[in-house]
Amino acid sequence: MENLYIGIIGDIVNSRELRDRNHTQIKLEKTLQAINKKYSECIVSEFLITLGDEFQGLLKPTATAYRILCEITEEMYPVQIRFGLGYDKISTNLKREALAMDGPVFYLAREAVKTAHDSVGHTVVFKSGALNVHEETHINLMFQSLSVIKKLWDDSFWKIIKYLREGRTQSDIANIIGTSQPYISKLIRNAYWKEVKELEVMTIQVLGSLMTSRKENS
Repeated sequence: MENLYIGIIGDIVNSRELRDRNHTQIKLEKTLQAINKKYSECIVSEFLITLGDEFQGLLKPTATAYRILCEITEEMYPVQIRFGLGYDKISTNLKREALAMDGPVFYLAREAVKTAHDSVGHTVVFKSGALNVHEETHINLMFQSLSVIKKLWDDSFWKIIKYLREGRTQSDIANIIGTSQPYISKLIRNAYWKEVKELEVMTIQVLGSLMTSRKENS
């Protein structure tokens, strides 16, 4: 069986309505460069902007894909990103950057991001030719649940998500942004952060388990 990969296509939501598209593209480019450096061990072909408001990358079959989506989303906020993920093979030679490559993994990622266009705001759609329909549906339901919850987050919570990811205490975060610990506690509670973390862990475990099983059977 040929090697399987994860193709990711990201697209800026309502990009034409942005007040400063040039600033957004510069920020996106810097964000992708940081992702390429931080996750170099699992990135097969580096992320790059392809169509002005769109970008893509190619990964090894790894659950780390979800963490990458989170980092891009959280770094780019308040700009919203929709993602299409494909999990399958490629039919051309690998290249350093995810450009001018072809194959089922990219067809599926393209199909997935088109499906994501039907949703409001940030969303993630996963499609695969390597998994069965029930496995694919399971993953998409988990992505959809996470996306729906995150659409309820307000600006105040988005400002502290980075520090929560870093494992900072509520008191530390309060000192950093100049507010009180009870206020931070309220933000966390209203954002269902505990539930989100549990669902994220489960999503990563399911992705990892499915990809490991396909690798062992290849």
